[in-house]
Amino acid sequence: MKLVAGSEERLLKIGEWSDWVPLELKMAAFQKLHAEARFYLKRLDPYFELYASPLDLDPLNPALPISTPGSYAAELAEATGRFYTQGMPEETKGLKTGVLSRDEFLAQAKIAGDEVKAQFHHVLNGFRDGLLFYYFGNVDQVSHMMWRARDPGHPAYDAAKDAPYAHVIDDCTSASIRSSARAAAQLGRSDLLVVMSDHGFTSWRRSFHLNSWLRDNGYLAVRNPYLREDPGNFGNVDWTKTRAYALGLNGLYINVKGREGIGHRRAGGSRGARARVSGASC
Repeated sequence: MKLVAGSEERLLKIGEWSDWVPLELKMAAFQKLHAEARFYLKRLDPYFELYASPLDLDPLNPALPISTPGSYAAELAEATGRFYTQGMPEETKGLKTGVLSRDEFLAQAKIAGDEVKAQFHHVLNGFRDGLLFYYFGNVDQVSHMMWRARDPGHPAYDAAKDAPYAHVIDDCTSASIRSSARAAAQLGRSDLLVVMSDHGFTSWRRSFHLNSWLRDNGYLAVRNPYLREDPGNFGNVDWTKTRAYALGLNGLYINVKGREGIGHRRAGGSRGARARVSGASC
């Protein structure tokens, strides 16, 4: 299939990811936003399916600073090629929603991981002194999505579907170890190499919904307790009676008057609630 995006053209086979395709989006009469995307051709028959990745800022021409110094992103892209500029590039949402299969996700995750390794080796070769910190997020994201495949005791484990992927996380970890070994080979006598994991992993057997707990314990009030469909964006929350709420990744907040739009009480008057809620969240 021939893909045409502005002045860019790519030929794609079924089951193939494109390289980075630079894009120009017209914003205003004299403004353009430079972006980039990868495309994946899923199928042509019996119907056409083409996946486009979320748009990333083009590191060769970023619309806003994405590195310090500001010119470094372009320097890195010129040295190692365009790269993902969003925080967690692995397409986990595509796998969760069934848009991508496991094999399609793993192929994309390998692309993202290989970009980071290429950048690391480039930076390592030019490093002379000081502190060099590098984060490899590929193992983390793949582990989140694929851990069940190595856990036959998981209630959702399916031997036929999961067993063929039991090796995936070990393969990702081995790739990171090889990068660490390459760094170790370049150490001087007084150099120190630290290889560290920011957290461990295990299978996910249960979950805790913080806002449900706050509701059940009287900290978060709802307008209609019998509502079957969540309207989203806290649309069913009665803010005039709500003392605390959860937002984001494990973020717990006191509904403070003068800070939130419909704060329940002043910050100084909510110490009791603050202490009890903080203790309950541990």
